[in-house]
Amino acid sequence: MVEALLKFFRVPDFFKDRSAYKEYLPFAYEPIIVRFGEMAFGYATWGQYQSIEDYKQIHNNELTSMDKKNLNRLGFDGGYRYPPETDVLSPEIQEQQATHAAMFVERLMKERSWKGIDHLAVGSTTTTLETLRTIPKILKKKGLTVESMKMHLLACTSMTDALMSAAADEHLKGKKAVVVGFDSLSGAKVRPDDHLTINLFGNTISGAAFRPYDEIESINGHTYIERDEFGVVRMPRMYSLPKGGHLKIPERYLVNNNANGVFAVTSEGVFLGMPESAEFAEVHGKENFDSFHSRTPPLVIKELDESYFGPKKQGREVNPIFFHQANKLILTAIAYEINEYCKINSIPFNLKSDAPWLMEGIGLCNSSAGTLLAGVTKAILDGRLRPNLLTGLVGMGVGSAISPNVMILRG
Repeated sequence: MVEALLKFFRVPDFFKDRSAYKEYLPFAYEPIIVRFGEMAFGYATWGQYQSIEDYKQIHNNELTSMDKKNLNRLGFDGGYRYPPETDVLSPEIQEQQATHAAMFVERLMKERSWKGIDHLAVGSTTTTLETLRTIPKILKKKGLTVESMKMHLLACTSMTDALMSAAADEHLKGKKAVVVGFDSLSGAKVRPDDHLTINLFGNTISGAAFRPYDEIESINGHTYIERDEFGVVRMPRMYSLPKGGHLKIPERYLVNNNANGVFAVTSEGVFLGMPESAEFAEVHGKENFDSFHSRTPPLVIKELDESYFGPKKQGREVNPIFFHQANKLILTAIAYEINEYCKINSIPFNLKSDAPWLMEGIGLCNSSAGTLLAGVTKAILDGRLRPNLLTGLVGMGVGSAISPNVMILRG
């Protein structure tokens, strides 16, 4: 599937010869951009590629049988990552992060023949606030204007929240909006002997260029904020919550009382503090699985029940529910719980057991904010997303934020 996709887009063989695509630097290959109606969706990646199968062969003597089983359960083919010694917080890599984002925004704008946009929404966990603020400046040097920018720093939920917030903003109705999410979850922040985390995370940017209301209509949805008391995933500190200028929290956000001190809304955007580790990323596999497996299905059902599952949906066609592609094991478990609810309540809706799984065959893995719309782009290429139908979109992020939504994409 990967080979066929690359041949279709005339992309060089990125598994073998990096010299063939110098023209696409700093990306590993030409960004994949697709149209859906008037909208543009896409993704890009950077770093060095390694498949999970190659990783298992190289580290065969270090891996237990359970390690190999868990790597297969992730569901990813492989991913693009920085070399182990790379410090993603170094000035050089942070500058590269801003360059990646600006170039990708430029590519989406070019696809729409836009020289300026009214709104740019960015989501990232591995980029400092100072770096994010430079993106409009880079675009300005290229003659591209950005009237306003908002940051959505909610870990893996960043993209979902950014997209749906823009789609529901009356002030942006009919205007030009670009939403991008990107992260580099690799390099020196991942412990070199943590085989699961190395293969779980990578580098990706994804995004969309659209007109709110006219092309993406928000039907309903919220972002639920709750403090992760345990810290199922912990990261070295990438940014701090703004100390001042906090605004009233919009109704879109339903904040648990225990989240005081970890969530803030300012004029620059929305911020969620993540559980911190001292040096390396820490993923507590069982606790991470249990957290999202138990918390996500009830919230998805609550938000989607009336418009997607319930009486108003009867007799209507719907698109699949598109989830943040955390890993295949988690999505399979979430799908099971939602299907059981529909079965018990005689609702004629059934998620595929993979919920659906969108990362097979594209050589990408979980890149936090950069993951969701890469999967949606793949769904468009596969013909799994149809225009003018109810579409579920669900973000799930550590910290934690869960964002179930219903929207319609106009074709």
